[in-house]
Amino acid sequence: NATLGDSDLRKHIYKKLTDCNILIPQPKVDDIVNSLYDFMSENGYLLPIELTICLTTWNDWDYQLMSAIQSFKEEYDSYPNIIRLSEQTKSQIDYVNSISGRAKLYGESIRQYYYSDVIDNKAVGCQVKFQIDETVPYKSLVLWETPDNDDDNDDDREEPVRTPMPVGIGRKRQY
Repeated sequence: NATLGDSDLRKHIYKKLTDCNILIPQPKVDDIVNSLYDFMSENGYLLPIELTICLTTWNDWDYQLMSAIQSFKEEYDSYPNIIRLSEQTKSQIDYVNSISGRAKLYGESIRQYYYSDVIDNKAVGCQVKFQIDETVPYKSLVLWETPDNDDDNDDDREEPVRTPMPVGIGRKRQY
């Protein structure tokens, strides 16, 4: 059984239960937290994980993005699947690509970015899609990893009751 839930959350729950004299072994608490994490992930209750970067120069925007994806992977042990940016930032990236010859690599207008690396002699990577979001400041990129909900078969179970998410469950980091 893979440990999916946040380790700090598992430790916190175990300590709270122990403080209340509810003696459940740590591996059982881990199973409970992981089951809750699975449920929240499958039903869209988890907030996206995000990392915000500010581009320092335009010429190497793709190198800066690659470095940010590496940092994201190291920090969260997953890859982003969406990059949010303003229309003005996207337009500047498209312009730099057109004058530098990178338009051949990225196309006339960036829509997605492919990241790949070799770790332990295995090719790994991700495809990230760009998404316009005018709340993102100029020269900033917000890398998101949104939990997938690929369970389309609702015929054999009742729909769970949707409850609001408590504040503070999503993870955010600013560089």
